[in-house]
Amino acid sequence: KVFSHHYEWIDKQGCGVHHLEVRNNGTTRGFWIVRIDGSAIDISWVVALRDNGRPSDKDNATAAARSEIVADILACDASAVCGICNHPIFVSDARHVDHVIPFDKLFSDWLTLCGLTYADIKVNSPGTECYMAILEHRLSWQAYHKANAVLRQTHAKCNLSRGRRS
Repeated sequence: KVFSHHYEWIDKQGCGVHHLEVRNNGTTRGFWIVRIDGSAIDISWVVALRDNGRPSDKDNATAAARSEIVADILACDASAVCGICNHPIFVSDARHVDHVIPFDKLFSDWLTLCGLTYADIKVNSPGTECYMAILEHRLSWQAYHKANAVLRQTHAKCNLSRGRRS
């Protein structure tokens, strides 16, 4: 019933819902609709609970901004020591790449510097990934992130135990 409030509910259910599953969505877990024909698509219960069952401009812009800097995250040098607890990170440990300056602050500062708002960031959304639709924004954000982000390897548990930061 919650999913019926999602703004894309009609398209998401397609030919009909056979069942729901929890699957990995990149680095997170989420709900997937498995349709009668066997095809599957992800669906967000968080979005379904928002006003009008839609993500906000901030949600869309932030998701796109995160997608745009994946290369920086992947290029972050693996460290043998957690940047939070200073204990060794072993190969078998779940690890995260953390922004020392919180991601939301970096993105907000870039928007201010460029004279933009979250609503100004046009997003295209193929599948489960979304990207900035305006090339100038994409390139500017990527350059700003590369120049200003301080990234560190952490234990996943250490990073998640800190909760959301602004």
